[in-house]
Amino acid sequence: MADSLVYLVNRGTGYRFFDVDFKSINGVQGEQGVGLERIDHIGQTVANVDFLSTGFFYKSLFGFDIEPSQDLPDIHGLVVSRTATNKDKTVRIPINMTNARSASAERFLTQTRGSGVQQVAFACKDIFVAAKNMDQEKVLTIPNNYYRDIGARFDLPEKLLMSMKAHNILYDRNDQGEFFHFYTEQIHGVFFEVVQRVAGYDNYGEANAFVRLAAQAEQGEN
Repeated sequence: MADSLVYLVNRGTGYRFFDVDFKSINGVQGEQGVGLERIDHIGQTVANVDFLSTGFFYKSLFGFDIEPSQDLPDIHGLVVSRTATNKDKTVRIPINMTNARSASAERFLTQTRGSGVQQVAFACKDIFVAAKNMDQEKVLTIPNNYYRDIGARFDLPEKLLMSMKAHNILYDRNDQGEFFHFYTEQIHGVFFEVVQRVAGYDNYGEANAFVRLAAQAEQGEN
């Protein structure tokens, strides 16, 4: 775990940690109308020497299942990812590492001087409602050729493609269902994602990882 901290919170006593750890700001209301419902998954980036032990930590302490590793192609080298999940997959923790010095995972470790949470993904019921209520200046820009590619690959309606393109929404589909998602730009290496799972889709849009990693690398160079 490389000195990462895990907090266990008792929710059965009426104690709410955010009432103690945060102060309310007068005149500022909570989230209204964006449509975010809960955390879908939390991405943790670790050093390559901690990759296996981090998975073992979640398996031995919490009984999580550890899914097989996948290679995510970064333009600077491969990022290896495996996900720790509880039995009903209400908790999902993708664990990422790389051996490439300039890849996104290594850039994050350099910025933060150690392992930590790099990504928080929120679930929603309607990705387009959520996107329309987001500040588009903070959303990660997706290149136009991506939409030409998925339009041909999945035979998507032109109206849907145009809506996705307007809000930088990515798409995936398999035999279980569909997946819509978009990302924010990185702030100190950390970024957010908004996802909509349709039917029984249970993956993470891995086919779009290269597009996201390339867009983040371009953001970092600007």
